[in-house]
Amino acid sequence: MEDPDGRTLDAAGRGDADALTAVLELVQPHVWRFIGSLERSRETVEDLAQETLLRIVRGLPGFRGDSRFLTWSLSIARNVVRDHQRAVARRPRLVGPSHRPADHDRHDAAVVDPDTSLIVDLERAIGSLPETLREVFVLVEISGLPYRDVADVLAIAEGTVKSRMFHARRELIRLLDPGERGRHG
Repeated sequence: MEDPDGRTLDAAGRGDADALTAVLELVQPHVWRFIGSLERSRETVEDLAQETLLRIVRGLPGFRGDSRFLTWSLSIARNVVRDHQRAVARRPRLVGPSHRPADHDRHDAAVVDPDTSLIVDLERAIGSLPETLREVFVLVEISGLPYRDVADVLAIAEGTVKSRMFHARRELIRLLDPGERGRHG
């Protein structure tokens, strides 16, 4: 994604509706994709994406341009997800995890054709990665961010991004290659 030009960002920060719409249309798909990689429930993704976009709008007047706009926006998305996860962890649980039919149906390999089966397997494999690896993988491979920007979004060293990408790719190969599962699992 090409960042919006400075004039558009300034106008959006001052409340110009057209500029704000243009900025949000650029960043929204990236926010959705990133949050969707971290949360499974479509309803939760929708809620967290909306919260993220609201925080972006509120924060625009203070955006100084020290980082790319997309990097800044995805940092906000990450913080929104983390806030949500902490809130969920603090809630008392009366029952165990519930079965979510929509997720089950979406990933039922018996229902999909062979071409879709690979996509479903890949989605499952990415979803099973530890969050630290999944965040890096999605930002690099799906959002297309360079390692430096991913390091900025996640507030980690660029070398840590490279290391996590190595481990994420290795784990995905293990999960997706039947020969690798037999050798290592």
